[in-house]
Amino acid sequence: MDVQRSTYYADAKRKVIIMDNATNIRVYVFAIFVLLAVLSMGYRFYTNGSPVFLGIDFAGGTRIPILLERPVDSATMEQIVDTIKKRASSYALTEARVRALGSDELVVELPSSNEEYVSKVEEILSSKGVFIGVIDGTIAVSGDEIYQGTIHDTTAQEAPEHRGSGPGFWSVGFSVTEKGKSMMANAAFGKPNYPVYMFLDRPTNAVILIPKDAMWKNVDELKEKFGGKPVTLSDDTLLNALRDAMKLEGDDIPVYILEDNSSYQNIKPLNNKTVVLVPDTVSDDIVENLKNKGFKVEKKPYNDFVPNYEVNSALTFVADEWPIAGLMNAPGISPDMTHGTAGYSYTINGEEKGGSIAESVELAKQEKKKIMSILKGGALPVQISLGNRTIIPAPLGGKFLEMSLFGALGVILAIAVFVGIRYKKPKVIIGLLLTSLGEVLILVSIIGAFSIDLGAMAGIIAAIGTSVDSEVVITDELLSKKGNIKDRVDRAFQIVMTTGGIAVITMLPLLFSGLTEIIGFAISTMTGTLIGMFISRHAYAYYVRKVVLKE
Repeated sequence: MDVQRSTYYADAKRKVIIMDNATNIRVYVFAIFVLLAVLSMGYRFYTNGSPVFLGIDFAGGTRIPILLERPVDSATMEQIVDTIKKRASSYALTEARVRALGSDELVVELPSSNEEYVSKVEEILSSKGVFIGVIDGTIAVSGDEIYQGTIHDTTAQEAPEHRGSGPGFWSVGFSVTEKGKSMMANAAFGKPNYPVYMFLDRPTNAVILIPKDAMWKNVDELKEKFGGKPVTLSDDTLLNALRDAMKLEGDDIPVYILEDNSSYQNIKPLNNKTVVLVPDTVSDDIVENLKNKGFKVEKKPYNDFVPNYEVNSALTFVADEWPIAGLMNAPGISPDMTHGTAGYSYTINGEEKGGSIAESVELAKQEKKKIMSILKGGALPVQISLGNRTIIPAPLGGKFLEMSLFGALGVILAIAVFVGIRYKKPKVIIGLLLTSLGEVLILVSIIGAFSIDLGAMAGIIAAIGTSVDSEVVITDELLSKKGNIKDRVDRAFQIVMTTGGIAVITMLPLLFSGLTEIIGFAISTMTGTLIGMFISRHAYAYYVRKVVLKE
């Protein structure tokens, strides 16, 4: 009997030691997370003047009006609001408010007045978001057939396949539906090595006039890709490459050299909406002549007319990128895909060139984010135009922030009073408050890296309450005399993990609701709960055992 009892105590002691070691590690992890949170907020304060990024409620921002080309019904307006909200939020990973005003106008409010940031968001919002892939004049894939949840960054995976690419290379991958797969298989059948022209917002009902020097600008660096074989390039060679790229059944886009007036002298518009795209360097005489023919003329930046070319496996010159046409790239069709079968996964890639390696990398990062944001948001059902932005003041922002901070402070003080009355042990009060404070620092550092609005602040305050609730459970169980210490810890964490899991599950519908106004609350609450469940609660339990109970 004594031998059995001794064995039991030895096993129990061994389990406690193992538990001590595991929990002790959690204490160090908790301390490291708190330290990283403080350093992170300190760095943001040093670089941005604020330890956290505040939302519109606290710091104001920028309002961008958006006008629709025609009035729409409520269902269509709801779709437009949802699309624009997804684009803006997925690009910046921060709060973006979108409100409809009547049937033909809406406004977007961003929690920033930074010129570069706002300009990038405006660029994303102004895109209609229509994606198509064209093979030999036939649509092979469209944005309607893309699973939005599969859109992801594939730069690292694709880079080895593009060995000649520089630091500005980027790639975005996605998967298509069964219908999309069939479209690709049919369009690619019997056409090995044909280019797949990938367009985002390809012009419609348009004519392009390209300056001759722009057409030739990027040609010399590609001659070596012909493998040393002699090649003769001419205006016609380059022009035909561009015209091949702009073929589309029912909507070919004619391309002419701007300086060759005779080639487009007799062209006529299809209707009163036919647009001629010209560089902003074009003379007024040419613009007036085109308008007199009945065309609408749109001036675009000269650099948008500069194409990039590639040489395919058949050593044929192919237009690979052309901003004015929305052409992003033109990969060749693998022979394996030309027998009536095709895959579900595809990529879009490109390369940005800056004045330095760092600038090229940053440009690629921005372009990749822009493409992903537009694809994730989807296409807009009507054309839109952006109005003049205005700055949103935050006259009540300071008051909102002050009230929120007082609310959080009030919660902490109420906790101290409650715990003092309940346990009458200063060590418990100190441990509980320090643990809650550390948890809040971690949570604020994480949420503050994106944007803290009223919803997020409410979630932070709610997380404080959840934290204290769990710590009270842990304290009660450990101070009780029911069973050995391991059993008491197990009971405490069974309750903590169960209630925490329920809290996370409860927040999931809010997280995926699509309502920006409450997503911040859901994220804050869930993040705080998870930090507590897997880090801070264990550290607090260790503190109670070693400091309060002195085990």
